[in-house]
Amino acid sequence: MALFMAFNLAVPFLRQKSSQSKHNKNNNITDIPQKVLPTSVLKMICLLFLALVPAVLGHGYLQEPPSRSSMWRFGFNTPHNYNDNQLFCGGFDRQWNKNGGKCGICGDPWDGVRENEAGGRYATGIISRRYTEGQIIDVKVKITASHMGYFEFRLCPNNNVHKPATQACLDQYVLHQPSGSVRFLEQGRPQTYSIKVKLPKGLTCTQCVLQWKYNAGNSFGTDPNGQVCKGCGPQEQFYGCADIAINPATSGAHQAGSYHPYVPQGVVARPQLPVGGSSVTCTATTAFRRISPWSADSWCVSNCRMGNCPPMYCNTPCQSLRVFG
Repeated sequence: MALFMAFNLAVPFLRQKSSQSKHNKNNNITDIPQKVLPTSVLKMICLLFLALVPAVLGHGYLQEPPSRSSMWRFGFNTPHNYNDNQLFCGGFDRQWNKNGGKCGICGDPWDGVRENEAGGRYATGIISRRYTEGQIIDVKVKITASHMGYFEFRLCPNNNVHKPATQACLDQYVLHQPSGSVRFLEQGRPQTYSIKVKLPKGLTCTQCVLQWKYNAGNSFGTDPNGQVCKGCGPQEQFYGCADIAINPATSGAHQAGSYHPYVPQGVVARPQLPVGGSSVTCTATTAFRRISPWSADSWCVSNCRMGNCPPMYCNTPCQSLRVFG
């Protein structure tokens, strides 16, 4: 819209110049320098172009635990999404005017391909972090362009990396900060925000989906009383999803944010897979088997095939199973 307005402002002057040029040519008069656009009009055009900037800048992403689209930034050999800071439901117009405010749970457009949900390109099934029930964990969000507003975090015990989580499941567990608040106010400047949230007591999962929601607050809208105000009414929204596991407190505590390999239920793996015409036996290291005796081998097969094959957990032959680049 701003671009259209700027174009309309410039057109009369361009037409005037073109008309004058033709008139001079028809009368065999040498062209004389034409008037340029008035300074006031140029300023207006510049301001209108600047109004477009927020629509093309990056915005933010879930950094800790790493979101599905951002895992590649933190050492995971997963598909790269260079637009991981723009999971914003396809944009304000598409979300609110076309889809009635609906959005995919991880920021994909409601009416588009869900690349960040189960079965999508970036939902590899890799568990990026492992925690303990009831633990206070550090969550980090990288904001690359501030839109004011607030963050919220939700959790869904999905327990199947092949099954998409639902917003109804996520809404059952809205995570609280130690203060009791469920909303963290964005401070109005690009930076990395570190927020402490408490995992629910009694909630464990082999695969939980942690959802970050960023409801912007820099657009004008109408409040419930009909008053127009900044941050009121529908706003642009951003999302991110991370796959985590939460262990029972009795199974041994882990530091918040630490990475411990874990194979979630629903991941089917075969110990021997043909690679390059030969059969490769992929097994876990002795140390890893002590930690997870029943699932260590299958974890290595599943994760090494996706490029996440740490040598401290998986033996050397597993490296040749990689299928993601």
